[in-house]
Amino acid sequence: FSIRKGCQIMKTKEIVLSYAPVCIQNLAITLYNMWLHKRRRGGAYRGYLKYFSDFRDADFFTIDREQQRRLREFLEHAVRRSVWYRDYSPSDLMSFPVLEKEQLLNNLDLIKTVAEKEGDVSLTGGTTGASMKVVYTLEDIQERHAILDLFRSAYGYAQGKRTAWFSGKAVARRGDLARGICYRDDHLRNIRYFSTFHISS
Repeated sequence: FSIRKGCQIMKTKEIVLSYAPVCIQNLAITLYNMWLHKRRRGGAYRGYLKYFSDFRDADFFTIDREQQRRLREFLEHAVRRSVWYRDYSPSDLMSFPVLEKEQLLNNLDLIKTVAEKEGDVSLTGGTTGASMKVVYTLEDIQERHAILDLFRSAYGYAQGKRTAWFSGKAVARRGDLARGICYRDDHLRNIRYFSTFHISS
């Protein structure tokens, strides 16, 4: 996967959602979701799903021991890969300073442990001020979705189950809204997408 390919897919998606008929938009959303599904739930995903599932009923000491191991691994990674943290000791969390949002915004190139061309670049929503850039590796994405899927499954959600999904993406156009069409569908995964931008009384 390359950033260029991802950008091309996103650009194509935006064009389709802006100009194509609703049925074509639904098809485009379904195809786009197939691509996302493969990336999010391929590779290390199943291993992480089992890993987190096994910890659901673990006792305190098992969880604490694993938490300490992962923290040490995380700090070693930060010291090894980040210019910002290379002078700190991975065995002493308290030696690491609190990272302020402004520092993150102004020094991301020094802080990040993955080059943008090697990862997936995402932007936070900016609900607490300036939007921040986040760089994920493909394995990060797969671990994150294993956690999310496990969490959702605890409350009855399963992939393929009829679902209404609300998100901050403008999926409907003005003309469609005037006709009462305020959603788009992924028929393959049985998901109806609604935009939080268009919620009204």
